[in-house]
Amino acid sequence: MFHIYQKKKNSDMNLLHLIGRERLERMHRRFYNLTGFTNGCKDLNGNIISLAGNGETLCMEMIRKTPLGLERCKKIVSDFSPDGVHPGGVPGTPQTPPSSIVKSPDKVPGTPPSSIAKSPDRVPCTHLPPIAKSPDKVPGTPRSFIVKCHAGMLDARIPILVDGTVAGFLLTGQVFETPPLQDECRSYARELGIDPDEYWEAARKVKIVPRERLEAAARLLDFMGNDMAEMASVNLRLQREVETRKTAIEKLRHAQADIRQKNVFLTTLVDTIPNPVFYKDRNCRFIGCNRAFENYVGKTREEITGRTVYDMMDHKAAEKYDDMDRALIASSGKQFFERQKVNHRGQTRDILYNKATFPDEQGQVGGIICVITDITESREKDRALAENEARFRTIVEQAIDAFYLCDSSGNFLMVNEKACQSLGYTRGELMTMQAHDVEVGFSQDDIRMVFKKFARGEAVSTLSGIHRRKDGTTFPVETGISSFIQNGEPVYLAIARDVTEKMRISKEREELIEKLQSALAEIKQLSGLIPICASCKSIRDDNGYWNRLEAYLQERSNAKFSHGICPTCMEKLYGDEDWYHENWYPEGNHGGNAKGNDDPNTEGNDDPNTEGNDDPNTEGTS
Repeated sequence: MFHIYQKKKNSDMNLLHLIGRERLERMHRRFYNLTGFTNGCKDLNGNIISLAGNGETLCMEMIRKTPLGLERCKKIVSDFSPDGVHPGGVPGTPQTPPSSIVKSPDKVPGTPPSSIAKSPDRVPCTHLPPIAKSPDKVPGTPRSFIVKCHAGMLDARIPILVDGTVAGFLLTGQVFETPPLQDECRSYARELGIDPDEYWEAARKVKIVPRERLEAAARLLDFMGNDMAEMASVNLRLQREVETRKTAIEKLRHAQADIRQKNVFLTTLVDTIPNPVFYKDRNCRFIGCNRAFENYVGKTREEITGRTVYDMMDHKAAEKYDDMDRALIASSGKQFFERQKVNHRGQTRDILYNKATFPDEQGQVGGIICVITDITESREKDRALAENEARFRTIVEQAIDAFYLCDSSGNFLMVNEKACQSLGYTRGELMTMQAHDVEVGFSQDDIRMVFKKFARGEAVSTLSGIHRRKDGTTFPVETGISSFIQNGEPVYLAIARDVTEKMRISKEREELIEKLQSALAEIKQLSGLIPICASCKSIRDDNGYWNRLEAYLQERSNAKFSHGICPTCMEKLYGDEDWYHENWYPEGNHGGNAKGNDDPNTEGNDDPNTEGNDDPNTEGTS
């Protein structure tokens, strides 16, 4: 009976692929022609992949068509392992079916007549040792099984082991060892739910074959299984080798693509570097460079590759470079050096060479890679910076203000000559001091607070402080402070100016201003063009009215007027009166001062306001 053996699938163990359908069918037909036994091959899923002859109707069309019959067929198969060892003990020992199938202690359900099931051999399984084809037959070659099924027929099942793994089964049999008994067949048919007459009719057509003949056929089938297994093993190894090579080729293809991609990336990367870069082999020949190096030497990459320095410059200069390259290859290290070089445009440039060796596949020195840096501009900037620094120091040293550079702790880092002169210390003495030793207008904590404000980004205006000289005297200063970073640390620059003279002048100015303000508080100031009558001396105000002179001035200033008459006017007004001459000019004194009159504004004085003077504001003027 052809049973189904369930086992975990192995994608490699496909007998149709390993052996081929045509070859399998040809081998099974030869076996059928030699033995007359129906035989076939099943895969691990129970599918018939090759068959020669016809299966018995009793088994294939009747028993296996019933649920109980199919279940018992599968149970027989599941009770045996593919290595030929019965799960219940030594090979060939029958196993008692599970209790769920047993209906009574003395009878196994579905077992043909009691004559078959009277002894422990009711499900016989004969183990036959394999017959080796050659003396070097490998132990463990698949073994054949002769199994008597629950319907009383004999089957042979030979597992095909390929590299120690079951790949399928060779099957033959479906014969009775002795003629079946009608009563037992009818009884079993009723148990399976099959028409007894049809069952008996089919049982009578099953071949009767002695066990010895079936065993001989099984041995022959075992030989055929060994050939199949060896053939499948060779093909499996070839198949796996092909797959391995395919995998290796695919990996190689991916690796080559990856290498090409990396080469493109590295070439792009090197070409992107602004510095000229070249690399040589261990024989000091150029094997590559970037675009910057092409521009540097004025040649294309194709013109450079494969050449030496002797092909690129004059022999004397090339000899120096070649000696250095060979020394580097011998020592396997790095080189740093500077040279002045005239480029292909005729310009003299300062060049820094940075060379190093790189290893080959064996870990030996494979060649040299060099990065060139044109430091001409950098050198010029350094020189300009040095000149600027020298100018700065000159300016600082000649400054009229004191310069102090200190760190965040207040330690002096630099002072100028003015600072030394104003404080009376030498430069060496000041460099050992701190800011609070000089500035006494602020405490040490106050100075630190100023530094903290700078650290927080707050603006600090000019500070007014007091500096103390070496002799203990002090003087006022105005100090401007700024902050910047030097060598990663904040430093503070203070520029202090002595404001002693400034404060003195400021004080004098304030006193003068105070005096002037006091004087201005007492007077009112007249300014601008004042229209005055040339005759009567009246003044015209802003509204067009004419005012007497004294009234106009008294209104617009703090001046007060007292009225009198000058000798000239008196003479003009009263010169014809006798009383005037009697009282003003006694004893005939004309042209002099009146009695007891000390007023200088009499006739004959120099007052410009008298007749005949040059004052344009008097009568008779032009």
